[in-house]
Amino acid sequence: TLFRSALRVAALSDAAKNTYNENKDNVLGAFTLTLWATEAHPTATEVEELLAPAAETVRTYAPLRSILNQLHAIESTAAGRHYTDIDGIDFATGQAGKLSQMIDGHVALVDFWASWCHPCRQEISENLIRIYKQYATKGLQVVGVDVWDQPERHAKAVAEMGITYPQLIDTTRNATTVYGINGIPQIVLIDADGTIIARDLRGDEIEQAVIAALNK
Repeated sequence: TLFRSALRVAALSDAAKNTYNENKDNVLGAFTLTLWATEAHPTATEVEELLAPAAETVRTYAPLRSILNQLHAIESTAAGRHYTDIDGIDFATGQAGKLSQMIDGHVALVDFWASWCHPCRQEISENLIRIYKQYATKGLQVVGVDVWDQPERHAKAVAEMGITYPQLIDTTRNATTVYGINGIPQIVLIDADGTIIARDLRGDEIEQAVIAALNK
């Protein structure tokens, strides 16, 4: 249950912090703090505060630095922040493109997805295609950002599902890093002024959030 999961995380957090506090100068401490940061989902600031008194070996531990960088990216692209632009290839033209060019001042749903991702395809088929058709004339733009994928597989998926909204192909594998994404789909709603309204939207909450944004 959710309650049991919360208890497990809390117990792990206490044990991990205790072990870390006893090993701030070695790899065990670095590993333990990494485990805690992965399970407890702290803020970047919380991790930085714990790292401050640690030895260089701990502060430069690569897996821990990777998680910390991800936490910073999530915070910098959280609700209330201005979205970060992404470079890629415009699927429609095969030329260089930007997310900002595709959004172009609209309320926008940005869907980070890949052709091999079943939950991604499910959200597209059940929600995003319909929402785009229903609300495009009311000011909504939908943009797919293809990540961790192959261009030919992306093209096949677009054709199979009948996707008509713009697609940006991330050829540098940088988009997910910028947004701190480690799992897809990741659906982000952006206001017309560029402010991120919400992240991690799924299912019925996608349309609800779109309606609220368009009716402001």
